[in-house]
Amino acid sequence: MSRGLVTTGLENNRSQASLLKTLCRLISFLLEREFDFFSDDYLNSEGRKLLEKIIEIMLETNPEYGRRITTVRRKGSREEVVALLAEIGEKYQCW
Repeated sequence: MSRGLVTTGLENNRSQASLLKTLCRLISFLLEREFDFFSDDYLNSEGRKLLEKIIEIMLETNPEYGRRITTVRRKGSREEVVALLAEIGEKYQCW
């Protein structure tokens, strides 16, 4: 019998754990190398690309952050980005 698109709870938990590990890794990378991703205290194009990858995972795991993410995307300031990523990092004990 084919399993198709049906997933078990265990597979879903593994998938969630994998997403969170990736999320933590991307957040740490952006925060540790801020000088590569910000110009004049605002996200540069490479920073925006990385932030979009982070946001994609965040919205999948934390849809309640939608409004805040919209603000961070619009402003793109170091202050807004770092505050959001630090909060998520703390929530998932990334460090």
